[in-house]
Amino acid sequence: MSFGKWLRDRRDSLGLSQGELSERSGLSVSYISALEREEPNTRAGLPRQPKIDKIDRLARALQVGVNEARQAAGYAPKTETPTFNLAESARIALLDQNLSPEDQAEIIEEMTIAYNVIMERRRLRRERQQ
Repeated sequence: MSFGKWLRDRRDSLGLSQGELSERSGLSVSYISALEREEPNTRAGLPRQPKIDKIDRLARALQVGVNEARQAAGYAPKTETPTFNLAESARIALLDQNLSPEDQAEIIEEMTIAYNVIMERRRLRRERQQ
């Protein structure tokens, strides 16, 4: 399956328009459209090959693993262990909530505190079990 078809299928499966994906990823609607239509690169005449940073942004916006998106684009998977970015995940989740930037920041801060409390509890439980 081509990257353009993969991208369109993933976007459609989430019920997102190209504009909504643009907002989530920070990439332009015209760029996303060109990728989905498999518009060739004007200089080389070859299919457009997005850079890895753009693929990673699309992966996060589409809520898929970076490795899956990179493989769909023809890149080898990342070898290092992916890290969980709570603030970025929360920001993406809050995009559709029509909240003010201040409310979003407050929610992200509270989610970060809750996450840290949960992780500390897990650490303490593991220590007690040993």
